[in-house]
Amino acid sequence: MLNFLPKPCNSLGFLLGTVGLLVHSFPNAQAQVDWSSKPHVQLSGPNLVSNPDFNGSDGWSLIGATYDSDVSRTTGSGSMRLFNTSPSDKFETNLPTQIQVTPGKTYTLSAYFLSNTTNGWPSPVIQMTYNYRSATGTLLGSQIHSDRWGNSKTGEWEEMTAFILVPDQIDGSPVERLELEFLVPDQVDGIDREVWIDDLNVSLGRGFDQPASPKKSFDGKRTRVDELGNVEVLRNGTTWEPFFPLAMYGDLSRPDWSDYSKQGFNMEMRATASSSVKKAAAAGMMSGIDITTFVSPRFSDYNNVQLLRDRIATLKASGALDDVLLFYWDNEIANGEWDVPIAITNVIKSDVVDANGDRTLPIYTLNGNVGFARRHMNNQVQISDITGAYIGLGHGNPGGRTNEFRILDNNENQRQPSVFAQINRGMGDELRPRLFGAIAHGARGFGMWRDYYNHSTNAPVEDLPWWDDFPNIVSEIAQMMEAGLIQVPHWTKWSINTDEDLIDFGTRDLNGEGHLITANYNDVPTTTTFTLSDLGFLGYTPVKIRDFFTDALVASLMGNQFEIAMDANSSGVYRLVAPTKLGDFDGD
Repeated sequence: MLNFLPKPCNSLGFLLGTVGLLVHSFPNAQAQVDWSSKPHVQLSGPNLVSNPDFNGSDGWSLIGATYDSDVSRTTGSGSMRLFNTSPSDKFETNLPTQIQVTPGKTYTLSAYFLSNTTNGWPSPVIQMTYNYRSATGTLLGSQIHSDRWGNSKTGEWEEMTAFILVPDQIDGSPVERLELEFLVPDQVDGIDREVWIDDLNVSLGRGFDQPASPKKSFDGKRTRVDELGNVEVLRNGTTWEPFFPLAMYGDLSRPDWSDYSKQGFNMEMRATASSSVKKAAAAGMMSGIDITTFVSPRFSDYNNVQLLRDRIATLKASGALDDVLLFYWDNEIANGEWDVPIAITNVIKSDVVDANGDRTLPIYTLNGNVGFARRHMNNQVQISDITGAYIGLGHGNPGGRTNEFRILDNNENQRQPSVFAQINRGMGDELRPRLFGAIAHGARGFGMWRDYYNHSTNAPVEDLPWWDDFPNIVSEIAQMMEAGLIQVPHWTKWSINTDEDLIDFGTRDLNGEGHLITANYNDVPTTTTFTLSDLGFLGYTPVKIRDFFTDALVASLMGNQFEIAMDANSSGVYRLVAPTKLGDFDGD
């Protein structure tokens, strides 16, 4: 068993020897991934939108927006033109054509939008709001979708996607209608720009009209990230070791951070000075250098290029930069800000390099708006190198769980590896299933926002319900890393499905054997039936399901189905076992 728990250290070599994972090497950061093997999770079910390709404006209310019969993605129809004025142009479904939905179900919104080339790059941003209504049309509540979408290029149609979990009820009234509203909320650098929207689709389930785009690896000289999002760190200048970041957003008022590392956290995310990096290193943890204050206009350090340059120089001179994993940008920006992020990240690209001028550390953007990620890496710019998303926010409804991470990883022309799953306080007992649900969908890092130490109104992190279980979670991740289960592609050509809405899951292929990763978001024990499909791609017919960690027998297959009993707010990792020898029909 590997020692995955951090220990106090003062040097990078010792640090990586304890918190890094000496496991089977995953593919080199520059290795090619067969993206064509990733199944396209397609839209399913009928399109519930009336007049979705805008063959005229019937069914839509125009509020400043205009119907444009000359611009269309669909031959023979038109589109809706938006121009971000004040107040913003917008269009929405009107009363007769509100979308009929089933309470408690998840729907996919897919639409295409096009920005003009007249004013060049960058493109403006689209925002969607949806109103919840009763069967008779009574307004029950509104939800501004936290995602805003931007094009990765101008002059071409691109898909935007949202998953909408319809609440069961609001104030006792079932939610049975959706009303959609689209607008361009912000200017870009003070310039009004046009956007066209076409080909809307709202359908039951989760899916994408376009397949996922290949990701671009980051070949840093101290931290590198492959196309799948697997992180490696360089030890002693010679050996690359896998590293699964388990990051705490620490409280500076704590005397030291060993309480975090003893529990299994191997990284503190928001260091701003060498003293914080050294404090983390003394506890056995690596650091992220927070550049948010330089990028967001909310802070006094906004656009202070010289201060950032001086801070990097101090980190270098003190040796603290040796214990840094990445630079961190918490991107909650919802306006047209553009030039400042480029200027700030360019400082990192020019100043954080080795003797040959090659970059050493990646820039990580936690995107509060997952539709922004493709604006940060495309043919015009590469502002950041890796990305992540919040999981479990659910846009006002707790059932969202890993929706945003799945969109981030699959959105058309989003090319940054999706590494981090961000979990905020307030999830109660759900940290375990949310984290394993994210791993099931490809997460290869975790950030916890955040500890409250000595706060009068918030308990310290030790008092949270998941704290005592976290070492067990860390141990399980270590076993999965040691086996190589996390590092392989987070998809298979064979598939598993279940009708249980609050069970999250993903499949893996490892060493010729199929694996299943599950997460149960239910607050009660749940027995779930899984159905296997496309077994020809698996290469064998499984007969038993065994626990990945203990090898205990969990279930037997009846045809292509099996049942797993899961505890409340739990996770599970399983092997799909074939007969081991001739005549061994039950895999024992």
